[in-house]
Amino acid sequence: MIRKLWVFLFIVWMMTACAPTPTETPRETPTRAAAAATSSIAAPSSTPAPPREMTLCLGSEPNTLYPYGGPNAAARSLLAAIFPSPVQIREYQLEPGILQKIPSLGDGDAVLAPVYVSSGDEIVDADGTPVTLARGTRIRPSGCYQDSCALTYDGRAAIEMDAMTVTFRLRANLRWSDGEPLTADDSIYAFDLLSEEKTPASKFLIERTETYEAIDPLTVQWRGKPGYVDAFYATHFFAPMPMHAWGKFSASELLHEDASTRYPTGWGAYVVQEWTPGEEIRLVKNPLYFRAEEDLPLMDAITFRFYPNPNEAVAALLAGECDALSPNIPLGGQAALLKELAARGEIQLVSAPAPAIEWLVFGIRPASYDDGFINGTDRPNLLGDARTRRALAACIDRETAQKTALMGFAEIPDSFVPAESPFYDSALPAYVYAPEEAAQQLENLGWRDLDGNPETPRVAYGVQGVPNGTPLTLTYLATTSTQRRQVSEIFAQSLRACGVGMTLEYLPPEEFFAPGPDGALFGRKFDLAEFSLAPETSLPPCEWFTSEAIPSAENHWEGLNVSGYQNSRYDAACRAAKNSLEGKQAYWEAQEIFAEDLPALPLFTQTILAAARNDFCGYAPDAFAGAFWNIESLGVGEACAP
Repeated sequence: MIRKLWVFLFIVWMMTACAPTPTETPRETPTRAAAAATSSIAAPSSTPAPPREMTLCLGSEPNTLYPYGGPNAAARSLLAAIFPSPVQIREYQLEPGILQKIPSLGDGDAVLAPVYVSSGDEIVDADGTPVTLARGTRIRPSGCYQDSCALTYDGRAAIEMDAMTVTFRLRANLRWSDGEPLTADDSIYAFDLLSEEKTPASKFLIERTETYEAIDPLTVQWRGKPGYVDAFYATHFFAPMPMHAWGKFSASELLHEDASTRYPTGWGAYVVQEWTPGEEIRLVKNPLYFRAEEDLPLMDAITFRFYPNPNEAVAALLAGECDALSPNIPLGGQAALLKELAARGEIQLVSAPAPAIEWLVFGIRPASYDDGFINGTDRPNLLGDARTRRALAACIDRETAQKTALMGFAEIPDSFVPAESPFYDSALPAYVYAPEEAAQQLENLGWRDLDGNPETPRVAYGVQGVPNGTPLTLTYLATTSTQRRQVSEIFAQSLRACGVGMTLEYLPPEEFFAPGPDGALFGRKFDLAEFSLAPETSLPPCEWFTSEAIPSAENHWEGLNVSGYQNSRYDAACRAAKNSLEGKQAYWEAQEIFAEDLPALPLFTQTILAAARNDFCGYAPDAFAGAFWNIESLGVGEACAP
């Protein structure tokens, strides 16, 4: 018996020793999809092909992969692979992702209809603000999209207002990466999650939504509050979140759980296999991707590495450690080198217009004017006259900055609306560099060049609101970035040639963008300030310059209209544009008023700048869709063969 026992133990020991060592699972995360994807790469075959892999390099490490957790630019690059946008915006056109089609008024998926409202109902008022209807509320009755037809509610009778209903239909047979069905309930869960106070994401659409309901497993219906009419209605679908995987966590817990922030369950082309902090993140193909029948994604695995230093990133590309560099690596300082490398055929240089615009904002109305302008105490009203601002704009040599400091990549706009947008007003005047004409305009306005020396500042004599003898001397405020230093020097030189005294002042970003009242920018304590603004959607951001967007003590120093510009006609045109389904005429009117008043001069458009090895395919960054919007179609080497 003892001998038999020893023989049995020996056989067991031999079987254990020959068996593969089990892999430890360091965390409890939903990684079934990653395991499935990994097994698909290593599936046995008679002639196993090596997995197709590529390396994409980012300017920083993602801070979270939770879509509602405030993902940074690097994180958004990965989210395109895990949670691709259900409605893609490309070149100002909408494209369906996991939806069957883009809903529209023409086919009945979207409906605009009058509804009766009365005192106590939740509505959106004439200014676009969600409120409870009460006596004295300004509203837009049904069919009204202009300030001229808005009325004040009397608090008694029911009244008709327009309300929108939009129906969204999901593709059939969608699956989460762990195999669970993706349904309309997952979109409702996303809406409920975003509605939570602990979820730190914008509540703008939530606050303007009356109901969001699942009609059937594939159909969701959004209904807006009466008075909320939005040309962007086709995007009011809430990207699904995996209720089956995340439902056991609270909204605050999801901000920190590995299951949502590091190894989320998605529906995209790839899933996270491993995250090595500070080094890299590895994604593998999702075999349940809804476009798998199209042989997508092209690659079996993607490794994301982090290169905050652009010089090191370019070196890594040349050394073969990166197959492509993301635009979130600040490559502006390497533009000349990249152009040379591309000309020699060593790399691909990829560029596209970005939605962000670099602005030179005029300090029209400093915060010290809010309690009434006091001559002799407050800064003289140097920039209050629109004619002065237009003359100064003609003194600014944007063309030289575009060709030299910006290496020819940027475009020179004349509006807050890009020329490619369907809302752009092509009849706008162009602000061209014309220093001689500008000098004469300044002279006519009372800014005299008494000594005939353009190196000394002009002096006010008869300038409205400015004491005689006041020199035309301005302080130019910008951040410490290399590019802004370069362009500000060019602009300061061209302004000096017009007889404007210039002082350049550079602040670190945290000081430049410090909140009011202490911060120079948001505290409205500057003459000229250069910074960049990017719209959140493809609709023109006319709201940047409305009166209600002026940061002040009354609104706790929130708002982007740091110039202090006020024009009721502009405000009305912007509201009309935002509160209508078409809005083109109203946007044109707003642009024309803006061009006449010129509270800020658009200097140049920002440029999406990226680079890749020559055999990298599919790289086409888009202003609104992002750098890796088509990550399933990105490939390198043999994967790019037709």
